[in-house]
This record gives sequence, C-alpha cells and structure tokens, in this order.
Amino acid sequence: MNLIKKIGFALLGGVLCAFLTAPVSARAESPSATEIIKEMKIGWNLGNSLESFGDWTSGLDLETAWGNPRTTKEMIDRIAELGFSTVRIPVSWGKHTSGPDYRIDAEWMARVKTVVDYCRENDLYVILNIHHDDQTGYFCPTSDRFEETNKFVTCVWEQVAAEFADYDYHLVFEVFNEPRIVGSTYEWWFDINNPPAEVLDAVECINKINRNGLDTIRAAGGNNATRLVMCPGYDASIDGARISGYQLPEDKANMVGVAIHAYTPYNFAMNVNTSEGAGTQFTASFKGELDWFFNEVNNNFVSKNIPVYIGEFGATDKANTEERVKWAEYYTKKCADMGIACMVWDNNVPEKGADKGERFGVLNRSTLEVYDTAYVNALLKYLGTKGEYFKADDGLEDKDKDSQGEDSRDGSGKDKDSEDKDTEDKDSKDKDTEDKDTEKDSGSPTSILSIAVWLIAGTVLCVLGIVLFVVVLVKGKKKKETSD
Repeated sequence: MNLIKKIGFALLGGVLCAFLTAPVSARAESPSATEIIKEMKIGWNLGNSLESFGDWTSGLDLETAWGNPRTTKEMIDRIAELGFSTVRIPVSWGKHTSGPDYRIDAEWMARVKTVVDYCRENDLYVILNIHHDDQTGYFCPTSDRFEETNKFVTCVWEQVAAEFADYDYHLVFEVFNEPRIVGSTYEWWFDINNPPAEVLDAVECINKINRNGLDTIRAAGGNNATRLVMCPGYDASIDGARISGYQLPEDKANMVGVAIHAYTPYNFAMNVNTSEGAGTQFTASFKGELDWFFNEVNNNFVSKNIPVYIGEFGATDKANTEERVKWAEYYTKKCADMGIACMVWDNNVPEKGADKGERFGVLNRSTLEVYDTAYVNALLKYLGTKGEYFKADDGLEDKDKDSQGEDSRDGSGKDKDSEDKDTEDKDSKDKDTEDKDTEKDSGSPTSILSIAVWLIAGTVLCVLGIVLFVVVLVKGKKKKETSD
C-alpha cells in the first residue's frame, strides 16, 4: 500500500511538474476588455491602402488605387521599431465579394491575412474592420435599406471571423468604421439635444447591426467566443456614441466596447479655412475643447467601466510642427491618464500634400522614414513602447527653421538629418528587434507550437522521473526482502 501511495504522489508530482514547466502564457486567461485596450496604448492606421476603392482598377490592385505602395513587412517592422503597439487595418470588402451571400474573394482574404500576420510577427495588436463599404453602396444604416445592409455586414463577418478564428486576443474586430447616412445633411453633424428623425432611425439600425455583427462573430467559433469586438455609434463620433438611443450590445463574454473617432478640435486638427475658424496655434480655447471631449469620454464610458478606444485621431500638417507637438502631447497624455488607446491616422500624405486638410502622413511608406520626427516623438512620448528610441526634442530645431523659410526636407519629403539619426540609433534598434523577437506572444502559430513542445517535453521528463523513482523503490524492496 505504501508503494502505491508513493507512486500516486509521484504521478501527481509529474502532472504538477509538467504544468509548471509550461510557459505562463499557456496557462493565463485572456485579459479583460479594458486591460487589452490599455495594452494597445498608441496605434497606427494603415490608411488609404486596403480600404481603397475605385472603378479604374479591381482585385488586389485596389490596394494601391489611391497612390500608396503595396504594404510590406518592412513597413510594419518600422512601425513596431518606432514604438507603436497596435496597427489598425481599415479594409473595404464589398468590391471583393460576389453573389447574393457576398462571398469574399480568396485572394483578397489571403492578402488581408498576410498583412495581419506582418503585424502579429511584430507582436502588435491588430484591429480589423469594415471600412468605406457605405461609400461603395454595400450598406446604409436606414430602415429602408436595413435588410441588405444587415446581410452584407453579417455575411462579411461570418467569413472573416471564421478565417481568423484561431488568432488570439491580440486581434480585435471593429464591426464597421463610421456608420452614417452618406450624403445626408446630417452625415457628420447633428444637434445631439434635438436629433433629426433620420439620425434617430440610423442609430436604431446601427444598434441592430452591431448586435447582429457581434452575434455572427461569436458564432464563428474558436477564439471568437471571447474576442474583443468594438461597436461605433453614428459616424463614430463622441455624439454618436452618447446620443440617447445608442446601445452597446450585451455580451456574455463581456468583451465588447465603443470605438470613437476624434480629430479634435476640428478647427485645429482638420479645418484649414481660416474664415470658418481654422487655426494653426494650439490655443487655450482649443485645449479647452480637448478637455471637454475627454471629460465626455470619461463621464460616458471610462467612469462606467465601459471599454472605449479612439480608433482614429490626428492633426493635419499646416507647417506648424511646434503647435502639433503641443497638441499631440496633450492629447496622448489624456489617453495615457485614462488608460485608453488611440490610433493615429496615417494616409501617407506629407506636409506638401495637395489636400491641406488631409495631410496626415506619419511614415513615408517608400523610404520608411517619418515625415515629421518631432510630431512622432510627441505621439509616442506617453504611450510609446520604446520611449527611448526618439528623443522628446528631436526635429524641433530644424522644424523651427522651416517656419522661417528654411526647408530641412529633400524633394521626397525625407528629413535630411534622418540618415544621421539612423546611424546613431542602429545599435539600439537592432537590440530592440532582438528583444522583441524573444517576447513573441502565445497567439502566433509558432508560439502555440512552442507551448506544445514545452508541455510534451515537461511531461516526458516527469514520466521518466516517475519510472526512475519506481525502479529505485522496487530495487530497494527486493534488497530488503533479500536481507530479511
């Protein structure tokens, strides 16, 4: 009996040994929605690429339809090196579907998956959404078009969720981008205290589509059962999410939140028409508008433990770097203090871009250099994962000279001091890359395989230990019997 007990304890010890030798990430539960959002910190939007559309081309060529180069792993590597934690990948699906059930073209799905994998290989969070398909005619959140809209959204998410079912919590889904009535008088602005009937109707439709989109994702199996799903309100604005009637769908997994876009204050961040109030200085008045916005975010969501993040933000480049730096630092500090993530918009349009209100370029996707070092420094100052990579005052001196008529950029928009900067930081960048390689998460196939290997190896070692223990006991017993 004593021998049986000893063997039993040995077996129990073996199981415990195998459990303890497995990586912690294999045993830990997925973080909560608010924990994930806090970990996402600051993100970067791969804008004007996979969501591009146009009748002049089709298929995979749509990725470059708006003038951007094809997305490469080097681009995403660079974003990770800079210190961003998340990549939001806007995707238009409609032009890549066929038939009444909106079957997504296999090549397009594979292309999206490739870009997602670029991000995951860099240990980045990823956000996937439905983007611009309201502008291509595939959905409109109105009662008269509800059925076709609902079918399109649920058909797309059924396929996308199934395709990414095995990806862990580092992949986040956003039901759609900025759901609104395109072309309406109230497409972007409405009186929240007296909303028009058409906006209220749209809000009701958005609620239903968010609900059905979430249910479709949950039903797709795998990790979708607990995946974080973000649900915007009307036009993804703060007013669209706090308007009476908007409802975040209930979720048994408690993994659902609100996505908001905030290019605010508008007259500083987007508007370039001075006759309509546009300004280039980050004044006390503009700071007050930001205070109001973040107070609303806090009062409506954060203080109520409702998960929320800012899926798009940014300030167009009006050749006012010093003021954009002040704005960016103030904005991201607010996010850091509140524990919410924010994703800067990047359409790869530099300061000298044609549309002055759309100069949101962060990374030159051809040269892989940042357009405005000081602006990027400011964005990363409080939320970047590698705050030491950029110095807080880099680029300000040269940029001040720009405002006095001296241009520090060459014809391509590349900073002239960037080569020196690259040389100085090469060693630290290489070290950062090595460190990141050792911190791969448990969501990638490679990490899952390594976990399995650890478990198997640990179990084998423990079994061998048990066998050896039993052999020693048996020999000892025989020796005792012999001596008796």
